[in-house]
Amino acid sequence: MSGGGTVWNTPSADPTTGFIYFTTGNADPWSGRGPGDDLFTSSFVALNAMTGEYEWHYQVVHHDIWDYDCPSPTVLFDAPFGGRLQNAIAEACKTGWMYVLNRRNGSPLLEIDEKPVPQSAFNNTSATQPIPVGDAFAEQCAKSGDFPKTAPDGRRYTYACVYAPYADKVFTAVAPGTAGGAVQGPSSYNPTTGDLYVCSANSRLAAKAIPNASNSYGSGSPFIGVDLSGSAPAPRFVTTGDLVAMRARTNTIAWKRHYAISPTRSTKSQRSSSCTAGSTTTAGGLVFAGLPESLAHAIVAYNAATGHELWRFKTDAGIEAPPSTYIGSDGRQYVAVYAGGRTRTAGPSSHGDSVYAFSLNGTIPSGG
Repeated sequence: MSGGGTVWNTPSADPTTGFIYFTTGNADPWSGRGPGDDLFTSSFVALNAMTGEYEWHYQVVHHDIWDYDCPSPTVLFDAPFGGRLQNAIAEACKTGWMYVLNRRNGSPLLEIDEKPVPQSAFNNTSATQPIPVGDAFAEQCAKSGDFPKTAPDGRRYTYACVYAPYADKVFTAVAPGTAGGAVQGPSSYNPTTGDLYVCSANSRLAAKAIPNASNSYGSGSPFIGVDLSGSAPAPRFVTTGDLVAMRARTNTIAWKRHYAISPTRSTKSQRSSSCTAGSTTTAGGLVFAGLPESLAHAIVAYNAATGHELWRFKTDAGIEAPPSTYIGSDGRQYVAVYAGGRTRTAGPSSHGDSVYAFSLNGTIPSGG
């Protein structure tokens, strides 16, 4: 039994190349697949926009058993690399790294090295994984104390880092988890600063493979081939996240704005700990981000160059959609956001149905 390659994001379209671009989900089931890289899962893919014909691909994770795909939309921009202007495509992914490629042919514009990683014969893991040069924007190692002392099977957890494989004997804890790194929220690029603004969360995954999982599959029921029952964090675990400005030409961190949910506000299921709705940046040097209910639901404006908070407006519910900016019929620039709340969040949450719009007055929004 096999599957996968779901497209979680809206494709980007490029009139310069005539291509559309998207990234694909991890292979399914997560665990118990045969050997191989599982093309074209967990990959950048470019297609001819007029014919749908394949143009190129770049696989971010070989034989993905961790759900380390790239679900946010790709970002297209032009910038100098190697001394000349290049057509670039970038995406920040669940691995906690940003990948920057040439959007004409899929070759890396910033170095990405195939490096050896820990192995699991049970899960037929790949001998190497593509590791970008530069900075990781999210935590990539789980630590003792992130989970209770014993897992649901009565044994102790094994703690490890990104790309550590799990098998069928014990629960292996790694970071990022499935809700870590950059998830669905769109990133935004500012050509003046040269930065990509990424909403990132720090998450953990505790996984244990299910032997012969396909034998227990029943029609109409979820099937991923892995036991995730050990993924509930310890009561003292603090969920955190960041709005990160990544230098697109060097893959290094320019600045971070840190967010945290205290254990008293958290639940056994990790809640949104970042600006998960995504970011929007403007030519006037602003970055806007919407915050979920667990972070006091507000739209916030930051200085794009420094990350300094300039303005904040509290909304009546959590923001789960990215802010938008536009020019109104009066010729003024506005920023708008929908605050709808999130009905599926664990624990108490509010439902909203409000659209907020603000005019940009100099560098600070006004009105409402």
